Amino acid sequence: MKTILALGFLLLASEQVSAQTLPFYDLSYYDSPECAKVQASQLLTGKGAKATEATGKVFCAAMKRTEMDSRPEMQKPWNAAPASVRFKCITELADARKNGRLDAETYVALEACISERAGK
Repeated sequence: MKTILALGFLLLASEQVSAQTLPFYDLSYYDSPECAKVQASQLLTGKGAKATEATGKVFCAAMKRTEMDSRPEMQKPWNAAPASVRFKCITELADARKNGRLDAETYVALEACISERAGK
């Protein structure tokens, strides 16, 4: 009876880990005029040269394509990472987005966070 009670308390005390799937991030930011403006302002090159919004759109389209291609590649590191690391990284990215430190939550940023936290 003591053994059963001890096992019962151990089971109650153990942390329950739920299956957490890789999130689907909204990539519509890369189609927005805001993305084109941000990229154009970041792409200022040389003395007096100025990147246009059309150039910004090209970079946004490339970044969106990179994100779309990164999701399937992200599945393996995602599955290998502990649930606590996954949760922390998702939370950190969401907070960074809310606080304006990130323009969008991305798979590239998620993979970097998981690699850093998991020590890979």
